Amino acid sequence: MSDKGKFMSDIKGIYWCQVHGMIQILALCIYAVFSLFHGNQHNGRIEAIFLLWIIIGGNIFIGVNCYYQMILKREYAPSRFSKKQWKPFTYTGAERLGAIPVKDMYGEKEELFHHFMKACETHGYKFWKTYNFKEEEDACFWVREEKGLEIFACFYVQELEDKHIESMNLVFQKFIEEYMGKPVTKKPIYFTFIICVEKGNPCFYRMINKAVIQGHGRYRLPAGAVLEEREILISSQLSGNGFREYDGMRRELKRMIKK
Repeated sequence: MSDKGKFMSDIKGIYWCQVHGMIQILALCIYAVFSLFHGNQHNGRIEAIFLLWIIIGGNIFIGVNCYYQMILKREYAPSRFSKKQWKPFTYTGAERLGAIPVKDMYGEKEELFHHFMKACETHGYKFWKTYNFKEEEDACFWVREEKGLEIFACFYVQELEDKHIESMNLVFQKFIEEYMGKPVTKKPIYFTFIICVEKGNPCFYRMINKAVIQGHGRYRLPAGAVLEEREILISSQLSGNGFREYDGMRRELKRMIKK
């Protein structure tokens, strides 16, 4: 199975909890089939063991998930009052949820960037600057200040690799320091970014298919444009902190995508 279709977590602890859950489901199915072939006979002792096993396993999963979410959010999704630098590309989420596809888009970088240039103007964003972080790889930033600092950015790389993640974080930090100065203001930041690639690969889908996690006052909406497929993929988010902000950003992005 390709990386695009996987739904298992990349985090080792959560991954093994998911494997454990699948083993439980398999064991329950085997017991159900065994019971069916023996005239729906039930063994109270076995069923009590199953119940205890499920309760313990569920509590372990909740504990492990909370632990990782706390650690990862502290490191990669800090609040606006944190002194840590915000690196919005390093860790977008843990669970693989799948992205929202928008088909029939542009197949050329210039067409896509021109489309969003006009869309940003229509929605009140002002063009800030283009950053070149490698030959033929660049990023354009637009800004709007209404409910905080709202940032819209388009990044282009031919094929996304792990090394690009840190490069994009550095470009983002450069923009933040140039636009806001030091120390960075504590006003809310809403960051919508589109990573435009010629074709998708495991690194690209690993980022875009994650369920987004948000910081307090630091909100982001990752999206990816695959020129070869002529589609845009918008990352999803489960309910939780920042979901209302995420939903507002997603709705606006969908309006901006329309031709």
